[in-house]
Amino acid sequence: MPNNYLFIVNDLMIGGSRYSGDYIAETLLQNGIWMCNEVTPNVRKFEEGDKGIVYVAGKGNRIFYGNFTIASRPEKANSTCFPKDIQALSLYFPMIMKLDCINIWPNKVPINEIKDLLTFINKRNYGLYFRQANRKLSDYDLEIILRSGNK
Repeated sequence: MPNNYLFIVNDLMIGGSRYSGDYIAETLLQNGIWMCNEVTPNVRKFEEGDKGIVYVAGKGNRIFYGNFTIASRPEKANSTCFPKDIQALSLYFPMIMKLDCINIWPNKVPINEIKDLLTFINKRNYGLYFRQANRKLSDYDLEIILRSGNK
């Protein structure tokens, strides 16, 4: 049975260059990949067929961005596998997994619109739940987010 994950992207500063979370998310999804490393939570558990929701954190964002299905387990990749625009990130995230059934939602969903419906977060300090690279989601929470994103 497939697992559900929330993949969290934040703004990154690498070598004097700033990469916004929404730019990173869009670039990865448009290229059909997701980046990770050996210590990314759940990296050894990701399987083909698992479902992913993308959440973009950071100033001016805090939005659910889209969804995908994992098409391959994470594996080390050489730098030519990474989109040129964000190739610098491969220093910190040298593994990729391929994605399928990718949806970048035209209407992003602000967390404030649905946080009271979600079971995996403490409503008062919800920002604490979006500091990890990813976390598991229940089928219930996945459905709430998907319904909101596919309006």
